[in-house]
Amino acid sequence: MFDIKIHKEGAFIDTGKGYSDILELDQIIKCPSYYISYWDPSITMRDFFHIIEANPEKWVGMIGDWYLLDYVEEFQNIKDSPPAETDLHYLEVGWYCDLEHDNTKLTLSPTFYGMGLSDNFLGSIGKYGVDFIPLKDLLELEIRLNPQVEIWDNVGSLILSAQKKFSVADVVTGIFWDLTWDGGPKEKEKAAEELRNSKPKRE
Repeated sequence: MFDIKIHKEGAFIDTGKGYSDILELDQIIKCPSYYISYWDPSITMRDFFHIIEANPEKWVGMIGDWYLLDYVEEFQNIKDSPPAETDLHYLEVGWYCDLEHDNTKLTLSPTFYGMGLSDNFLGSIGKYGVDFIPLKDLLELEIRLNPQVEIWDNVGSLILSAQKKFSVADVVTGIFWDLTWDGGPKEKEKAAEELRNSKPKRE
């Protein structure tokens, strides 16, 4: 299988004779199973959605997430809005690892989250879910890939620490898996409103 280097300006495919085949970013839909050997850390969520909106139906057919179309519509409605302020530093695609209690079945899947200052450890960076954050607040944030895989047993001991490359489909699947956890933008806003209303009011 070929590797692909993804830069902000375009993608380069390793044909075995060097990175000679060049694609526009919105054409990486043609390379879902190619492993990413380089990901430009300056690629933002806005850049990502420009890639997706070029072929939304094809991406839905690939990853099977129909809420993707709702997010593309939302992006088209807000992409000219002024940049939003956020406490997050950047966004990250990583690996979610789950080892069942009998330590015989491992689940490994791409996941997506924000990175910002930790509430628990002063000065450190921690993970934050993005499922309740409006898309407009994420557009200017850079997306980074974290290939680190850590597997822990049910008593908290580290069993394995390794790195695993992402395919193009892994990145897209991971982002939309977490972005659409509560559904499309309307469902997300409804869930966020219910959460806000469920919090006890201060006297």
